[in-house]
Amino acid sequence: MLQMDNSTKDNKNIHVLAFCSELVKRGIFETVEVNFLMVGHTHEDIDALFSKVSARTINKDVLTLPSLMAKIWESEAMHPVPLLLEEVPDYKSYVGGFLDKLEGHSKPIGFRFSMANNVPIYKFQSKVDGPWVPEGGHSLWKKQNG
Repeated sequence: MLQMDNSTKDNKNIHVLAFCSELVKRGIFETVEVNFLMVGHTHEDIDALFSKVSARTINKDVLTLPSLMAKIWESEAMHPVPLLLEEVPDYKSYVGGFLDKLEGHSKPIGFRFSMANNVPIYKFQSKVDGPWVPEGGHSLWKKQNG
């Protein structure tokens, strides 16, 4: 499950949703659920984590990314494992020609990705306790000929 800011510019867009769909398509996960939090509640979980990191770094010089990563690891009993990404591929260009048009995605608060008949599909939820619809799901991907 992913929890993100409810921003169509940064998170709630076809490329982020396509990446979630591809995680299911490639068999990395059976399902991926993405939830977008209400305005005003978007940073609660991450703020709680970083308040612990802040407590470990206050009045200390943390001058390198590896030393910051060590402080993040030390901040929780479950030891979150920070990763330093040195290269990020251009996913938008990679999938651009394969995606269908996405409409009506700004209102739902959640998306659930799964496979149906060998096709990655998504359903959406408009309220926290609402149903996942539509019943058969939608695909983000253009139908392939052949």
